Amino acid sequence: MQMRKLIDISTGELHLAREKVVLRALALGSCIGLVAYSSRLRIGAVAHIMLPDRSPEHCEERGLYAHDALELLLDSMMQAGAGLSQVETCLVGAANVLKKTDDTICQRNIQSIKTLLEQRGIPVRATVLGGTERRNALLYVPEGRVTYTQADRPERLLWQF
Repeated sequence: MQMRKLIDISTGELHLAREKVVLRALALGSCIGLVAYSSRLRIGAVAHIMLPDRSPEHCEERGLYAHDALELLLDSMMQAGAGLSQVETCLVGAANVLKKTDDTICQRNIQSIKTLLEQRGIPVRATVLGGTERRNALLYVPEGRVTYTQADRPERLLWQF
């Protein structure tokens, strides 16, 4: 059996692939792993989003923010030949891992990315959001299989595009 290349996506990063790889967003605490896929082209992308809304002017790390990360992800999908109407998504993360009662970043991250996706007409097929345990999001390209791990538990299927 051939080993599959694993590409880890850190906070603020984005990666698109069409080859036989696994894209993995690691250590999603309050962050959100945005998984996007085009079934027609069998290509996918994963963004590791840390903050809601849009980046401040002159920010060099635009991929940290939901609005900018989504724009970068969609641009990469369209440059690879996917039409906007062909893009589907899954969301993983946004947990209150520090268990602070006054922490609003998790809910703000969820609301921000869901609103942005809705405004663009991009469907969210499945989510595993909230709670208090960190997660990892994995996209098996080109099969279109999205899985996740939670804490130290085994990998579970979230969605099959």
